[in-house]
Amino acid sequence: FFFQKPSNLKHFIMAKKAAPKSPTKKAAKAKTVPGAKRAPRAMSSYMFWMTTEGRAASKKKLGANATIGEIGKEAGKMWAQKSDKEKEDWKQKALKAFAAKNK
Repeated sequence: FFFQKPSNLKHFIMAKKAAPKSPTKKAAKAKTVPGAKRAPRAMSSYMFWMTTEGRAASKKKLGANATIGEIGKEAGKMWAQKSDKEKEDWKQKALKAFAAKNK
């Protein structure tokens, strides 16, 4: 089984490169208004817990020399181990924040 090269290989390659490109992220960004800032989202229940208790508890458990990544991983594990009953207070805070943002 033999493959033949097209006699006009250079033109074949050029034609392939000239194919239309799909829209890129740059093109999508160009449509936004310059200098306009998007409003930040309301915090989730996990983020409420993380900012008030989770980060400090993770640091305490891991020690003062823990990296940001280690703290985040440990906090995620701690949050996953919490029961739905324990998370309910944080979910209510998140819902209130969401409602306040979307008024």
